[in-house]
Amino acid sequence: MHRIYHSCNACLILPGGLSRLVAIDEETAWIHRAWTLQEAIAPSRCLCLFAWPHGDCTLQAIFFARVAEVEPKTAAMADMRQLLAVNVGYVNTIYYDGPTIENDTRPAKVDVRLLGHRHKDRVPQDALIGAIELKGSTGMGTAIWRAAFTRTSSRPVDFILSIMGLLGVTLDPGQFTENDKLGASIALMRALLENGQRPEWLGIAPNVNPGAELTMLPVFPEPDADGRACYPSSTDGGKSTASEIMGQLTFWFDDLPTDSAMDDEGYLTISALAVSVQSFAHGSHPTFKSTQGVQWVVSPERRSPAYAVLIGKKRYYANGAYPTRKEPFNNVLLLVEEHEPARFRCLGYANVRDEVLGLEGWTTMALRIK
Repeated sequence: MHRIYHSCNACLILPGGLSRLVAIDEETAWIHRAWTLQEAIAPSRCLCLFAWPHGDCTLQAIFFARVAEVEPKTAAMADMRQLLAVNVGYVNTIYYDGPTIENDTRPAKVDVRLLGHRHKDRVPQDALIGAIELKGSTGMGTAIWRAAFTRTSSRPVDFILSIMGLLGVTLDPGQFTENDKLGASIALMRALLENGQRPEWLGIAPNVNPGAELTMLPVFPEPDADGRACYPSSTDGGKSTASEIMGQLTFWFDDLPTDSAMDDEGYLTISALAVSVQSFAHGSHPTFKSTQGVQWVVSPERRSPAYAVLIGKKRYYANGAYPTRKEPFNNVLLLVEEHEPARFRCLGYANVRDEVLGLEGWTTMALRIK
């Protein structure tokens, strides 16, 4: 399917499916479906078809989206990427083509929802915009992995099969059962590294707890009744959407480790700057705080099973739909713990200032992490 999308001149997207056209302000499950990532990213051009009775016009926000009538009083289409951009910022004005109409009853504004809700679905929308903006360059992989964790499918293994082509890999689907999300994840990551790519899955969702079997990835979400990717709530026993748990994620990582490798068990070997750390104890002065709120102290003079590993620097999307940001805490640390001799597991992440990297004890280490 990826080859078909990649080779087409234009992809026509119907967010509500083939049975009917949805209105531009109607919420759909399109942004939550794993396989829609391919139709949105792989083609060189994507057009969205929807119900629209008001003729040709321009939707104006920070960016604009041009709406072209397809069938009078019934349907129109617009560039999907333009619709995503105007959806990030509220549509302030609709400029209709043609002469001014006295006592015009057409809407002056519209809330674009057919590609996702502007607030509730912000993370999957931001990830999709990032993947499109960074297509073919560093950061695209981070955005695609992040987008995958905000989407669901009827078969768990499709979590990986739906993104492999976008990442430049072809796996044999027959090698995995429909529930083998873990095995497929390891196979995809190994293939990416063998192709010379960097481990862009690291740090995709720092606020989400590490997975139990594959700690370098977040816990896998589960679909709710509406098909949204969700995590169990830690407070009331209910569920929270992936967007609610992940928070605002409009960044990618520069300078991720190169020449990485992964073995059959799923252990990632990287070489990076690292320093021994300990969780904060009463009476000591914390050096930094993790994204999960744990205080840490750099302690090179003490033997500790825990290390902070520098994996890269934050870079924010340059898309004009987002504000330009100066990030003082732009150094990204992967926190790991040695659970077996020479084998590490991920504990979480931290964002720190340059001053932390100037402390004594940092040295280049080779680590095996799963």
